[in-house]
Amino acid sequence: MTLEEIEAMDKGCISSNVAAAYLGCMPYKITLMARDCPERLPFPTFRSGNRTKIPRLAFIKWAKGEAVNGDDRPV
Repeated sequence: MTLEEIEAMDKGCISSNVAAAYLGCMPYKITLMARDCPERLPFPTFRSGNRTKIPRLAFIKWAKGEAVNGDDRPV
């Protein structure tokens, strides 16, 4: 999955599957981190029941190296 494909989506949130495809990791790792230590993820997540959701625009900003939610730390 490319960043351009994520940008072309019309959804407000992406799944851990989409983020993992872009990052080249296992979706379950993102899900576990979102559940157990979300502060360690460099992009925001939230849980809806047992599903992990990632705000799409915030993920895109993070992927482009822009500050997310006023966070000025370098990525």
